[in-house]
Amino acid sequence: PSPPPTPLPSTLPSPAPSPAPSTARPSHGPTPGPSGIPTPVPSTPAPSYPDEVTVMSVSTEVRLLGMTSSEFDEGRKQSFAVAVAESLDGVDPDDVTNVQVEDAADDDEDGSERRRLAASGVDVSFDISVRVDTYIGIVANDDDGE
Repeated sequence: PSPPPTPLPSTLPSPAPSPAPSTARPSHGPTPGPSGIPTPVPSTPAPSYPDEVTVMSVSTEVRLLGMTSSEFDEGRKQSFAVAVAESLDGVDPDDVTNVQVEDAADDDEDGSERRRLAASGVDVSFDISVRVDTYIGIVANDDDGE
């Protein structure tokens, strides 16, 4: 059994926990319903939207070996856009546009081996567009520091 309550709080801990709560009901329970009076001002600030969205666009090209432009159909263009988007933070497949495919050309004037390899490859050019504010948020939150 615990000692009887004192008229004032004590700075000393009680020797054992009390067997039951000291009050019949909690003193800070929920209200039975809404107050009916709206607050005069919203409790959170209204969101702000930029007047202008800046988009950054990059055009690039890659060479893929082992296929021809006739094999790189619309389905492969879509798959290519998905693969590019998945490899870059903040880029969606819809951000990868203007996917163009040409059979790879020989860059070496006298290299027959290079010409043979280039004959079975394609050059894929494409554009990537991202909103600058999205990109900056991703870079700022990058945990790797890369």
